[in-house]
Amino acid sequence: MLSELAIVAGLAKASLPENPKVKWDDWVGDYGLVRDLIAETYPDEFHDFMTSTRACFTPGGFYRGNAARERI
Repeated sequence: MLSELAIVAGLAKASLPENPKVKWDDWVGDYGLVRDLIAETYPDEFHDFMTSTRACFTPGGFYRGNAARERI
């Protein structure tokens, strides 16, 4: 069994040109690196992504919202 990230990374590495900025193997090896990038991309919502128990350790995760689902 592979994680979703391992599947996506494998597909990307097989089909996209190499890019030194995209560290697929590092991300697959340490999902914390992915969480750090999410926090960097969405600083208002995820500034405490790695330290917040709601983000990393709550069963089922957390709800970020979905404008389409909420018809906004």
